[in-house]
Amino acid sequence: LRCQLDVVIKPHPNFQFSNNRYKGIVASIINQPLGIIVNDFDIAVTSNLTSASVDALLAGVQVIIFSEKDQLNFSPLKSQPGATFVYSAVEMATAISTAWMNPCHETPAVTNFFFFDNQLSRWASLLES
Repeated sequence: LRCQLDVVIKPHPNFQFSNNRYKGIVASIINQPLGIIVNDFDIAVTSNLTSASVDALLAGVQVIIFSEKDQLNFSPLKSQPGATFVYSAVEMATAISTAWMNPCHETPAVTNFFFFDNQLSRWASLLES
């Protein structure tokens, strides 16, 4: 990459992350709740196992999701426009560079991800059967 990036790692709240294990990575670690920090970033890189990718995308942050080609894709953003999936370090570098150079993207509607039903009609139907 030929752009200057500040790398910040936001580990899962139940995971103790240490930079000591990854000597080649220059990054700061932030442990604040995602809802507080998400708007401070332009690009979020996530695994395919986290729902944090949905939070970031709905906040207007470009999301790059790392996955393995021969593994199941558990991402809640699978097949979602606006999410970029990568499968190698080269694809990751290309995706970050592309996102950096083209910061505009469409933010999906919340209703694409969540089913709001105060009557819980699906639950009621299931329980009645």
